[in-house]
Amino acid sequence: MISLRNQSLVGFVLVSLASWAQAYTPDDDGSNPRQYAVDASGNWGDNQNWDLGSPNSRELFAVFDEAYVPYGHTVVTDEDIELDGIHFNTPGTINLAGVGAFNLMGNEREASLNGWQGHQVFQARVNLQNT
Repeated sequence: MISLRNQSLVGFVLVSLASWAQAYTPDDDGSNPRQYAVDASGNWGDNQNWDLGSPNSRELFAVFDEAYVPYGHTVVTDEDIELDGIHFNTPGTINLAGVGAFNLMGNEREASLNGWQGHQVFQARVNLQNT
């Protein structure tokens, strides 16, 4: 187990420890999810790429699920993003890149970065807070 507290990371790969798919039920844990809903690369801030609009709030949770994103894609941001956490459950490689930072803040709990399958690459700064 890796424990990171209030750290900044740049250019790392999150390799999923579980090779099986986990059903994600965000409402069960009180999170407010926004699911990436196009099978294509794109800009994080483009509301049309997300089922309920682009997530950028410590109350929101970003989800990359195999139902919408079965293959690898790159999602780019040019601004800092605040999130409760990010959940990856897709067999492809998701690359989050750009000049903006991903600030995982948590929302009345620890911030979370979950990888259930596939590979996740961050080519942007990631700040873990409230971990």
